[in-house]
Amino acid sequence: MKQIDILLSVFNGEKHLVELLNSLLEQTYSNFRVLIRDDSSTDNSLSIINKYISDFPDIFQLFSDSFKNIGSAKSFMCLLKQTDSNYVMFCDQDDIWKNDKVEITFDKMITTEKVYQSLPILIHTDLELVNSELESINSSLWKYQNINPNKTKLNQVIVQNIVTGCTMMINEPLINIAYAAPDEIVMHDWWLTLIASTFGEIDYIAKNTIYYRQHELNQIGAKRYGGGKFIQPFNRLKNRKIENNYIKKQVMAFKQRYEDDMPLEKKEIIDKFLEINNYGLIQKGCAYFINGYKKNGIVRNVADIISPI
Repeated sequence: MKQIDILLSVFNGEKHLVELLNSLLEQTYSNFRVLIRDDSSTDNSLSIINKYISDFPDIFQLFSDSFKNIGSAKSFMCLLKQTDSNYVMFCDQDDIWKNDKVEITFDKMITTEKVYQSLPILIHTDLELVNSELESINSSLWKYQNINPNKTKLNQVIVQNIVTGCTMMINEPLINIAYAAPDEIVMHDWWLTLIASTFGEIDYIAKNTIYYRQHELNQIGAKRYGGGKFIQPFNRLKNRKIENNYIKKQVMAFKQRYEDDMPLEKKEIIDKFLEINNYGLIQKGCAYFINGYKKNGIVRNVADIISPI
């Protein structure tokens, strides 16, 4: 069996950390280690981590550095630089992994690598959305948020990330490309999705492999899309503008980092996206449609067009 590294960034996660770590120990695939970075927690997280390291030294390892609180994206990328495994997964502190998560994701990765050989590959899965007491809200986060996992082209993922980091597995070619990430990245999973879409392949498993906890402390959180919430995106245009500024910031950083390496057609997609966002409202809307910069759902797309970057 090939070893897998599972990366875990922790910040004040004492409430649910034990449940998560136990779920990792219960995996049907056992040849993995968990690399942990504590992002300057002020609660009991570090004590919990050290207890598991003491009890299971071959599985859990704590990575220490000179940085303090740097946020989840940078923290995960710090961990990625420490791996020497061929495959990497990412882990959030307040979720619970179903016991076959590693096994079925790795099986899918091996199958996909046989098709695409040495290309960078990202595999991800659906999630079961639960509340803080693990009561099911929806068995499919994709359906809950109207996410189509088939929309993996660069002009699609450039405007909306369809990959949830805690379900990802990436292979060595992708790890090597992602190794030197700039400080401007917004979220590590989105950054890795952009890399996979630009240089390799994204594939998925249409099965939930994780209990994804929804609560007030989530880094991102899951919001229902559609139904009675139809008008809500238009009522949050200020937040939409902030989100679009983050998108632009990350796209510009991505271009600067990989401009000399990416295929010409991918560079043109990025350049056109940055150019379009300087257009007026009507011209921008037409250009978005013509060039395929589309999120999942008409409401999201219209809200993006009328909210300037």
